[in-house]
Amino acid sequence: MSHHGGLAAYDATGANLPVSMDAQDETVGIATVDDGAVYPITIDPLITSTADTQLSAFQAGAQFGRFVAGAGDVNGDGFGDVIVGAELYDAGEQDEGAAFIVHGSATRIPSNSFPATTLQSNQALASLGKVAGAGDVNGDGYSAARGLLSIEPLANPTRGPIAFTAVLATEEIARVELFDIGGRRVLSRELAPGQPDRRDFQLGEGRALASGVYLLRLTQSGHSATAGVVLLH
Repeated sequence: MSHHGGLAAYDATGANLPVSMDAQDETVGIATVDDGAVYPITIDPLITSTADTQLSAFQAGAQFGRFVAGAGDVNGDGFGDVIVGAELYDAGEQDEGAAFIVHGSATRIPSNSFPATTLQSNQALASLGKVAGAGDVNGDGYSAARGLLSIEPLANPTRGPIAFTAVLATEEIARVELFDIGGRRVLSRELAPGQPDRRDFQLGEGRALASGVYLLRLTQSGHSATAGVVLLH
């Protein structure tokens, strides 16, 4: 978020002109009255600070940030979280879109925070990403976003095995996979079917994995969620 301390408009003679800023739908407009003005006209929004937080999907043309909403307290730590859409994000399918959940903290969301959860459509041209906050829909005390399919490491970085929390969305069998930074699958396991809920699991017991950055992917009923994890020795 950036802040502006004023908005000025003046013509070629330096005469001040009436000016206003208005936000509608997805655009911000600036209007001025040019009656009697000498062109060229200069319109100068005065930015008084840099962005408090800068987030990126690190993918050109993904339209990351076109839709942003408060997600409530998804991980139950007492701080508000944010869900950010990227309608043209590619993650295996063209323009499938994605929604990223980023956790808040006692101070703020750090710039370039790695998303705690990535939601994908796994369907080409689906353009998932028109996100909106729903609050506590079912009265259980948690944000509705908490009920989405999601995966989150319990410790990050970790020294292994990798302990994680999975939120399952249906009663069907789910699968969790671990990929190295080169995209190679190094581990995989099925999660037993049961009632949709939040459960803790471990991955990699008895396996010697190299230190590095890995990607956890949870898949269930044709949908998937991902989370990054760093393994240290």
